[in-house]
Amino acid sequence: MPPGRVAPYFSSDQYDERVQVASSLPDGAEMHVVAGDTSARRFVMTAEYGGRTTGVLDWRMPKDFAADRRWLATTTT
Repeated sequence: MPPGRVAPYFSSDQYDERVQVASSLPDGAEMHVVAGDTSARRFVMTAEYGGRTTGVLDWRMPKDFAADRRWLATTTT
């Protein structure tokens, strides 16, 4: 991804839950919790596929999302 760009994204409000995804979460990707707590239903996960980080999923952590998109842009090519 060119410098200064951010990853494409979408978000969805599901009742009282906000889900945001940047880039892609391909079938078969390994998902890793990198912040928050799944039992509290507030977390950030990365998707890894083929040895590369391909996407970020934020669940009820909208303040983290802009930074996560910028970070993802630095990890993908």
